[in-house]
Amino acid sequence: MYSSPPENLRLSAWVKLKTLLSQLDIQVSNSNTERC
Repeated sequence: MYSSPPENLRLSAWVKLKTLLSQLDIQVSNSNTERC
């Protein structure tokens, strides 16, 4: 018995987006520290 309500799909998409944003933040901060 498996059901995927839109809430779960939205949540997983939000988690993926947040992880991508966090990775981008880390890359940006690393490049900024390299410049200094």
